[in-house]
Amino acid sequence: MAENETLDLWDRDSKRWQRVLEKIKQGCSPAEAAAEAVRSTYKTFQNLHDLFSKQGLSLAQFLQAAERKDGSLGEMVGRCREGRKYAELLQQLAPVHQGTEKLIHAMVVGTVDCFLEQMGVDRQLVGSTVARDAAWFDRFRRDVHEAMEPDVAPLAERLARQPDVKPRMPPRSSQQKDRDHAEVLHTSLLPARRGT
Repeated sequence: MAENETLDLWDRDSKRWQRVLEKIKQGCSPAEAAAEAVRSTYKTFQNLHDLFSKQGLSLAQFLQAAERKDGSLGEMVGRCREGRKYAELLQQLAPVHQGTEKLIHAMVVGTVDCFLEQMGVDRQLVGSTVARDAAWFDRFRRDVHEAMEPDVAPLAERLARQPDVKPRMPPRSSQQKDRDHAEVLHTSLLPARRGT
């Protein structure tokens, strides 16, 4: 069964987004944070597919209602119990973004930005040796968005074309697999911290 999806970073169902925060706290680059955020976004939309389906709803229905602009989108959001914050985000973005692909793109970027904004006010992050101040984090966030764009556009296109099909992560390149493997080895070889 799919876990509930929420836009609250501190909710127990947001563990994958908390992993993004932990990577940033460890000093990862914007590109590394973007790669983790993209993986989290794919998993989020896979879970939303299941959650909406369980309630007799679908992303396709939400998108069709957004295109119709006849008030049915608000009714659907009202019926949505699990994944509701994402349905509300789509409803909020629908009047501003014309076209299904643009709306999905804005929803993906909005999802990531919502979590990044919450990370930006984390007292353990901002003001630390990693994120010296809010201006540093704003630049980091902008760089994450820039690094994500090559992955966000194909996801938005795929979801716009087939909104009722769970999105699958594209295969990782051998270079990415090598980087991931090296990162795991580096992390596993770090000395354990005492007293934490």
